[in-house]
Amino acid sequence: MNQEASKHLRCRPGDVARVVRSSNDALVGRTVEVARLHFDGRWECILEGSPVIGAADDGEGLLLTRDWLFPDCFLEPKHAVVREELTSFAESLAA
Repeated sequence: MNQEASKHLRCRPGDVARVVRSSNDALVGRTVEVARLHFDGRWECILEGSPVIGAADDGEGLLLTRDWLFPDCFLEPKHAVVREELTSFAESLAA
């Protein structure tokens, strides 16, 4: 992934995010920890809670796992909400 494209990513390593879209319905709405950017531009994520069955990345069978790859647009990072709350809090202190 080039630097220009990575500037527009919503997630960052260490973020907690909610899965908002996936071809696997069992993942939608679940919470993940964003681990690192995969070589193909998707995020390597660790699912919180119990593992989910899904197709292997190579299409060769099924896996029961907590490790998943998601495009950035499939994730809604929770840090955006925290940043807004902190900004509002800081502004109220400055007033």
